[in-house]
Amino acid sequence: SLGTIGTLSIGNDTHNITVTTNARNGYTCMAVEDGNLRSGGNDINDVGDGTVNAGAEEYGIGCTGTDCDLTGDNALSGTPLQVASNIGRVTASATAVTYKAAASSATVGTTYAHLVTFTCTGDF
Repeated sequence: SLGTIGTLSIGNDTHNITVTTNARNGYTCMAVEDGNLRSGGNDINDVGDGTVNAGAEEYGIGCTGTDCDLTGDNALSGTPLQVASNIGRVTASATAVTYKAAASSATVGTTYAHLVTFTCTGDF
């Protein structure tokens, strides 16, 4: 839940991806969405400049943590986005993924949703 977004505020929420693997070459985690954040025919545009800004209709993800592979806020698309990785064995390596959304004066006020799927694989 990103909470209520408006022209003066950015909604956000965070969850952790925690990985343990004995794969000798580490792991890679990818994210993909099933389409824009949307409600019927209305959607919120993907971030285009690396930062979700209040007052601009934008949506994107970022992350923090030792294994985070993203910088700034990133657009999701039908193409998998590499979110986290490590080149060795790890135990309980956590990456915090943050979702952000902002609205412009033209954004239709409603409830928006979409599916984001994360796939983490061991690199043998």
